[in-house]
Amino acid sequence: MMCSVLELITAWKGWINMRVLAISPHPGYVELMCGGTLAKFSEENNEVFIGHATFVSKDFPRFKDNEKLRKQAAQAASIIGAECLYGELAELNSFDDRSFRDAVMDVIRAARPDVILAPALTSNHVDQRTFSELVFNAAYGSTIPNYISPAGIEPSQTRAPIFYMDTINGVNFSPEVYVDTSQVWEKKVKMIQAYSELDWISEYTGTELLQMCETLSRVRGIQVQVEHSECFQMEKAWGRLRAERVLP
Repeated sequence: MMCSVLELITAWKGWINMRVLAISPHPGYVELMCGGTLAKFSEENNEVFIGHATFVSKDFPRFKDNEKLRKQAAQAASIIGAECLYGELAELNSFDDRSFRDAVMDVIRAARPDVILAPALTSNHVDQRTFSELVFNAAYGSTIPNYISPAGIEPSQTRAPIFYMDTINGVNFSPEVYVDTSQVWEKKVKMIQAYSELDWISEYTGTELLQMCETLSRVRGIQVQVEHSECFQMEKAWGRLRAERVLP
């Protein structure tokens, strides 16, 4: 009896086990921009890692209690069974130099990802823009056998495809890949709500954070005729492209 293409894809997704890394400089950003996609990855038996690089905030003291924020990040990750990887970079102090690339590279080597989700180069925050390039450059170094890791972590074996997350409110972003997150929307909400430290965003922007997130989610969903959606752009570099669909 012959199987349909859909049945073959369903069976394939049942046994595949990928390692997924979503990384950004700020706690809470990953949950906002791709929490639903990570929830779907997790439900499909993939290992999910969330990398937070900024936990020392000397330059812009909005995160007054780093230990509390770390616990909230871990709580958010636990909702989908993900693991947190932490950095100690200072906010508004991210640069694409060797020390920063090495720090991000070690996060990538520690996760050993098969796919990487990163901020878009058109994001509205200087750290997000810097990290977009940092992740690309660090991912390259993460697979070079003779490039020594400061933390002594062995090189990755996979040149993982990189997908850039949507921007806040979708400004200056042209979607290329959509993920239907309708069935995991409540999980994403719980991940965001784990962060009491993010209340300042509503005060700073004058827009309620969760409402803003839901509006974008529904707009992206309308574009592909589903209730909720997240979208991404593919990194179009040799070694990062794949013939098959990578996102759930």
